[in-house]
Amino acid sequence: MKLRCFCLVISMMSAVSATAASGLDFNRFDKKMNALVRSLKFMAERPGQMNVDTILGVTFVEANIKAALAHKNLLYIDNHGRSMLKEILKLATYTRKHLLRSLALNEDIKQVINAINDPDLWIEPVVWRQMESSNDAHRSTNDKMNYSTRALQDHSQSRTSDRCIVRVIQGCEIDDACRDFALRDLDSAQAYTSTHKLLLIKLASALRCDAEISDVSPFVTYALCASMMRELTSYEAAGFPNVSKDLATEQILLCGMEGYLDFLDRHYEQLLLDWQHPSGCYSGVKYSLDATLKRRHYRRSGSFVDYGCVNHATGLGAAALALMIRKDIETFSS
Repeated sequence: MKLRCFCLVISMMSAVSATAASGLDFNRFDKKMNALVRSLKFMAERPGQMNVDTILGVTFVEANIKAALAHKNLLYIDNHGRSMLKEILKLATYTRKHLLRSLALNEDIKQVINAINDPDLWIEPVVWRQMESSNDAHRSTNDKMNYSTRALQDHSQSRTSDRCIVRVIQGCEIDDACRDFALRDLDSAQAYTSTHKLLLIKLASALRCDAEISDVSPFVTYALCASMMRELTSYEAAGFPNVSKDLATEQILLCGMEGYLDFLDRHYEQLLLDWQHPSGCYSGVKYSLDATLKRRHYRRSGSFVDYGCVNHATGLGAAALALMIRKDIETFSS
């Protein structure tokens, strides 16, 4: 009943466009808000199909919408737009708590999951800027296809990254192996290894667990995001084969949270809107792929849900939409 009330209020609001002073494309702003509502509704209505990665995506939604509502530029959004953002925040909070309650986990794991899903942990000022142009942003055709292959195969560091994240959350502890994972081989890291490195660095910095990582994190995150931008360009040139849409969304989200506007421009915004299923979910793979192929190739933390979508990709898509909404507000100039 509570979810139905949220959706009724938001659907009534969405009939009125959120307007702003000149400089903000309020029609596209509306599209992103409505797309985000569809994603949140999809997840809230299917708690049994979601997982811990989905919940983290919703937490990122909540953090970014909360930050947007607190920004001074909110005064340029009219009453209807502000009201809709407030309802989206309520829906995100409800969805996060609803999904957390639905998880069947032991108490130790629940403690870890609850800690990482505190929205306030992820709210910090963002310095929005463009990355420096790179002469090696364009690769050969062979490199492009190699990147796409790695997107399917590079899960070798998943256990290491998961172990390190748990140690950070439980005791703010980063051993030598985790420090090496986070800071070494930045140029050679590919696919999910890069995004996992960046997530670990963001978490350690947010919790203020390791002075060494905090001191070098701006340089490390730039190196990782520069590499990810080259990968992202390569995936698109190859037609985003197989799971690279999921990986691309993860790259857009994490590097966008670092403030790099290159990942949040109109082009990638349109891709995210186009990739969304009418129900509000995301797949991260081609919807027409054979189910057996999808199970074999998909990232280990993702599971297939209704409409051929994937819970992991849906959480990522929602989080990226929320970040783009925040970016619109915080970078607006009248």
